[in-house]
Amino acid sequence: MRSNVIRFCLMLALLGSIKSAAAFTIAHPTETENAQYKFYYAGIMMGKLGLLWEADAQHYKLTFNMKTTGLMKLLKTQRRIAEISGKRNGELFTPIHYHASVIYPNKQKSTNMSYEHGILRDVVNEPTEEIKITDVQKQSAVDPITGLLQLFTYMQSPAKTTPFATVYFDGKRLSRGYAIPAAEPV
Repeated sequence: MRSNVIRFCLMLALLGSIKSAAAFTIAHPTETENAQYKFYYAGIMMGKLGLLWEADAQHYKLTFNMKTTGLMKLLKTQRRIAEISGKRNGELFTPIHYHASVIYPNKQKSTNMSYEHGILRDVVNEPTEEIKITDVQKQSAVDPITGLLQLFTYMQSPAKTTPFATVYFDGKRLSRGYAIPAAEPV
C-alpha cells in the first residue's frame, strides 16, 4: 500500500513538471533561427555558443547556451544556459519566464525569474543567495536576454541619433547595457 502511495506521488510530481515545462514551449513556431558559433583564440578553440529563436504570432522563446571546449575546458569547465519565453505583440516582447544556469564539474547554480504582465514577480536562486538589491531596483530592470532584444531592436532602427541604455537584472545583480550611435555612417 505504501509503495502505491509513493508511486502515485512520484507520478503527480512528474506530471506537474511536464505541465509547467509544456507551458513555455511553442508548439508550431512560424519563425525559427538557429545559430552556432565556435570561439578561437590564437587558433585554439576555446568554446561553443548556440542561439535558438522560436516564435509565433503570440509567443516567443530565445535560448542561449555556451560551453567551454579544448584547452579552455582543461582550465575552466563550464556550461551556461539561458532562456527567456514570453508573449509577443508585434515588436513588443513581454517576458513570462527567465531561466539561467551554469554547470561546473562539481556544482550547479541556477536562477529562475517569473513575470506577471511583464513585471518581475519572483526570483529563485539555487543555491539560495542573499540579494542586496531593493524590489524597486529589481522592478526597474529587465532580464539580460530582454535587454539584448532591446539592443538588437535599437541597432535595427535606421536613424540612431540618441544613445541606448538599459538596466538589466540577472537574478543577483544589476548591470547596465548601452550603445552609442556611430559618429559617421558605417
